Amino acid sequence: MPKDQTQCGSCSKPSKYKCPRCLAPSCSMLCVQTHKTTSNCSGIRDKTQYVSLRTFDSSQLASDFAFLEGGARVADNAARDTTHTSETQPTHSKLTPKQQHLLRNCSSRKITLRFMPRGMSRHESNQSMFHIKSKTISWTAEFIFTCKEGNVRVSTIQSAIKESATLKDTLVNLLLPKSSAIAPEKLCQLTRFSGASVDALFVYLRREHVPANEPLYHALKPHATILESLSKKVIVEYPTFLVCLDALEESQVVADVSDVVADVEPANEVEVYSAETATRIEADVVENKSTAEILDEQNKLEADVGLCLDYVGASGDTAPDSSVPLNDDSHGEVADNSGQNDE
Repeated sequence: MPKDQTQCGSCSKPSKYKCPRCLAPSCSMLCVQTHKTTSNCSGIRDKTQYVSLRTFDSSQLASDFAFLEGGARVADNAARDTTHTSETQPTHSKLTPKQQHLLRNCSSRKITLRFMPRGMSRHESNQSMFHIKSKTISWTAEFIFTCKEGNVRVSTIQSAIKESATLKDTLVNLLLPKSSAIAPEKLCQLTRFSGASVDALFVYLRREHVPANEPLYHALKPHATILESLSKKVIVEYPTFLVCLDALEESQVVADVSDVVADVEPANEVEVYSAETATRIEADVVENKSTAEILDEQNKLEADVGLCLDYVGASGDTAPDSSVPLNDDSHGEVADNSGQNDE
């Protein structure tokens, strides 16, 4: 080994250790850390580095065997984790009867409901359910009150909200101190909302499956019911309503699905006529044809007939003389026949 390799690469003292990755000499832990920082070395031995047969020994064999065992262990752990995850995923077969009833009736109401895995706080706090006797849904909903002035943001989760209730009535019950289920310390921060008219508030529904730093919302009408507000929307566990004193920016509000469908449907209308009306329209079209159009159609028909006659003549034993008109040939044949009769 060269003499310069016996000295530490950081302080030039006699070396005691070697870097497992690049074999750089070092004398202490401080020099090892300095070496990793200056040379950007991880210090982890490269188990896939090429080793020639001359230098291959029992230690290299043990290292390769340990590497293969490590790969098999990682694959086995990944398989076990996948099995565990699939068991905890709330698939349709893993849902409780209560959740299956809720999911089925939300689908009939054109509401796309999705559940989160068990153990998530949003899944555990969801108390939405379908009532079989009344055939109605009572929702759990999150209300977020925001105000730019004073940087107010109060969040509360309410349950047992009927789908037939309007947003206006729901907000009135939340903001009134006597009937409110909001904690008193939170209700004190909502004096601006309780003092304002409910019709002056802006209510939005948070859109799901969008980046958290770029939220989007559906604009709602205060007089609409919960069912009308959630129709044709995607809901994860339960809806999240945003209540504001000021309107949001246009870039944060998305168009409602019902509005888009209403704009598209008129363009796809098809007018259906009865048989008598269709016959009368066809007769009017024929009568309105000009003389030039009729002559063009006759000329095309005559040209097609001429082509057919030429094809018939070409397929026979003798081709007719194109210089002699067809009518003259027929008259000539009649004359010859008359001459034979005379003889």
